[in-house]
Amino acid sequence: MTDFDPAVMLGSAYYVNTEDTPDQVRSGIRTMAQAGLKLVRIFLQWTHVEPRQGRWDWSQYEAVFEAAAAGGLGIIVTLTALNPPGWMRVSSGPQDIGPLDDPLFWEQARNYIRKVCEHYASHPALHSWLLSNEPQLFLAQDEANLERFRKYLERVFAGDIAAFNRRSFRQLDSFDQFAFAGSGSEGGFSGYTEQLLWVVSVYLGYSCFRTAGCASLPIGSFSWPSSCKIRSAVSLADSSTIGSPVPGWVLAPAKYRFL
Repeated sequence: MTDFDPAVMLGSAYYVNTEDTPDQVRSGIRTMAQAGLKLVRIFLQWTHVEPRQGRWDWSQYEAVFEAAAAGGLGIIVTLTALNPPGWMRVSSGPQDIGPLDDPLFWEQARNYIRKVCEHYASHPALHSWLLSNEPQLFLAQDEANLERFRKYLERVFAGDIAAFNRRSFRQLDSFDQFAFAGSGSEGGFSGYTEQLLWVVSVYLGYSCFRTAGCASLPIGSFSWPSSCKIRSAVSLADSSTIGSPVPGWVLAPAKYRFL
């Protein structure tokens, strides 16, 4: 992984469409470099790199990385392990979420992450990884997940409800009192602390991110292959919050990092 200038870096997303040729992709990335951008975020679409089961095609993304390296751009890769390819026949579009309770789906998702990491972990244009896009949106706020989240909160705050209250708008007597805030609040939560905790708990909740992927990320029971380097677990580049509302987390440039 290249060491990029830690100063503020301007960048933009670049979405690779199914019909884009490698030459078109190279042209788009070159245009970004010529405009003076330093970062490009891509969604590394599972359906693009494994269009048929077991058949891997990296040509579009090879063009992205080659052009980025030539133009001095850093690539932020967003993994799409939750979005199954068409050959799995479990979703109707490339952005649909797969069957999260199906172990066979997770087996394939882990394989996708493993392949991507093996392919791009050491590329000089790689800047960082995003494990998923907007992970707080794909987990239903139902009773089963509410109970899991209560247990997660109790574990994170070591059973100390006062510690939770010091970081939360809502003041509770016990973790069992926690409930989703409802449609009148942002995302079902009453404050930023709750939203961030939910995002982290979503990552920790799925074996896809616990047992496959990229490099020693010391979060909970994660176990990442040493072949891949992760710079950040949760991107918060658009956050203006000062300090960390979550125990064990510190605010670093463009990311939270678990200690």
